[in-house]
Formats: sequence, C-alpha cells, structure tokens
Amino acid sequence: MSVAESELQMIAAFSALKRDGLTMFRPVPPRFSTQEECIRSRCRTKLMRGGNRSGKTSVAAAMFASFARDVPLELEDGSKVHIRHSHQRGRPMVMWVVGYDWDHIGKTIHRLLFQKNEALRVIKDEETGELRAFQPWNPSDVARQEKAEQEGRSETEASPPLIPEHEIEDDGWVWKIAGANIFAQVTLKNGTIIFAHSSKEAKAGDAVDMVWVDEKVEVEDNVGEWIMRLADRRGIFQWSCWPAST
Repeated sequence: MSVAESELQMIAAFSALKRDGLTMFRPVPPRFSTQEECIRSRCRTKLMRGGNRSGKTSVAAAMFASFARDVPLELEDGSKVHIRHSHQRGRPMVMWVVGYDWDHIGKTIHRLLFQKNEALRVIKDEETGELRAFQPWNPSDVARQEKAEQEGRSETEASPPLIPEHEIEDDGWVWKIAGANIFAQVTLKNGTIIFAHSSKEAKAGDAVDMVWVDEKVEVEDNVGEWIMRLADRRGIFQWSCWPAST
C-alpha cells in the first residue's frame, strides 16, 4: 500500500468516526434524567421504564450498540463509560435482541440500530463546525432550531446509525425478510454476532453475553429463560418498556 493510499484510508476512517452515531450520542444529563445513572451502573440486570418519548428505548439502543462494538459512551462531563464489564472487553460477544414479534424487529429494532435515527438529532457545533448531539436542554441549541424552523429550514438532522454499515461483515446479514428489514442475525467485523428473536419464542440452550428486550413481551414466562442464557458468561440483561409492561 502506498503512502497516499494509507493516508486516504486514515482520512476516511477519521471522517467516519466524526459521523458515527454512537460516538456522537449523549444521554440526557442527570439534572433532567436518570439516563447517565443507568449507563454508569454496573448492575447486570437493568430495567428502563418510561412513557412515550421518554428516551428509554434510545438509551437502551445506545447501550446495546456500545456493548456490541466495544466502544464507550460519553457523558456530559466528558467521561467515557464502557457498557461491557472487564471480563467482556476485547473479544467477540454473542448478543440477543428480543422484540414483541418479527414485525417489531424489522420496524423498530433495525431502525434504532442500523439506520439514521430521527429520534436522536445532531447539530453542527458553532465553534468547531463538526456535528455533535443536539441538546434539547441547551437554550442555545433550542433557539437555533426554533429560528431555523421559522425560516422553513432545520439546524438539525437525523443521527447517523449507532451501528454503521462499515462495522458489519461483508455478507454478515442473515435475513428472514430482507425487504422488511427483518433479520435473524448479523455479524460485526469484530466477531460479535447479534441474534434477533420474537418474544413469542423462547430459545433455550445457548450461552449469551447480552440480552435486550424492547417493550412488552407476548409470553412473560420466556423472560426467565432469556435471563438464564446469561448465567454461564456473566452477561447483561436490559429491558426497555412502558411502566404498564411489567
């Protein structure tokens, strides 16, 4: 490889990093929310409950992507927190994401993890000129967006994916219905494999490093089975749901 090619690859990699939805993600600060507390917690079982637009699913998706990619999340004070525990760092993981049904996997989970995210907005920083997380708690950000909307435009845009395509192995997707974004599994370049499941089914027997259940489940007895899959690997269980779902 020539020096010029090497430099171009480094520039491309740096550019991709700056437009990475996961590295740009910022949880809502502690004075407004418990999102940072949830991220910092070393508990292996986490329940994130909240109403519509409370941010529970967005932070759960960011934590899941952080675990999958072995990339820390950055908090308001600049500190970085790894969702993986020390015994999980630096090696391939086996992960499950469980939706209510397969339609939930295609319409919600795939969108949250692998597509541009309208719920997580980014804005160009006035000092650096680089994209960063839009902060609805920041009066300056809000004023900029309100002024733009009055002028018929937007200062913000959808956040890039939490797990971008360049992190996924070539031919890494196993689809159930590709046209509907319903996937059975996806393999990342770091060796981590994410399996998708419907809550109507309880798959037994496999050891898993992390399980994320999103919203309500069809068969509640399956929850205990999913948690049991984590015992051998001292894995993490997280459930994002409405207060009435549990």
